[in-house]
Amino acid sequence: MISIVIPLYNKAQSIANTIKCIQNQTYQDFEIVVVEGWSTDGSTEIIKKIATEEPRLRVLMQVNRKGVTPARNESIEAAKYDRIAFIDADDYWEPEYLATLVKLMDDYPQAGIWGMSYGELRGDKKYKVRSVMPLNFRGIIQNPWILGSPYWTGATAVSKSAAIKIGGFDNRIIFGEDIDLWYRLMLEYPCAFENTRLS
Repeated sequence: MISIVIPLYNKAQSIANTIKCIQNQTYQDFEIVVVEGWSTDGSTEIIKKIATEEPRLRVLMQVNRKGVTPARNESIEAAKYDRIAFIDADDYWEPEYLATLVKLMDDYPQAGIWGMSYGELRGDKKYKVRSVMPLNFRGIIQNPWILGSPYWTGATAVSKSAAIKIGGFDNRIIFGEDIDLWYRLMLEYPCAFENTRLS
């Protein structure tokens, strides 16, 4: 089982598609936790309606409207499972993404962070984003500091217990809070990665 966490604020044009790509995964043993930041564009109504039709989806209204970093921490705290996958409200996963990610987790359970490469969508066109990792790499990164962090939020998962142990996302940071957490996890735990683009 895996918890999928989504911070949501003013993404009315994309949130339904993001939820749909999760529902279309070949791996189906998940819950979805959405922390809604009191959107003003109708996102709240959209996600609450979807939740009435999707029993695996929980919508939490963010405490005190504090922004994306506290929203990520609230979603981690609310997650039922130790394996946590991140996706933002305007991201997309190919149908095999979760199955591939869970297999990576199963093969490298000692890791505190797992990730894959990703691409960029612009309209109907897919743009390849070059990974810092070697082509076809799969496994534990022996020295993650040589090339820099390969992790991007929409293609990354963490251990809940590991993330909480090191303090979670730093609420003082409003931009780059994800990179900060990845590096702190990389200091303390093995880092697993698969250079497959499904996000």
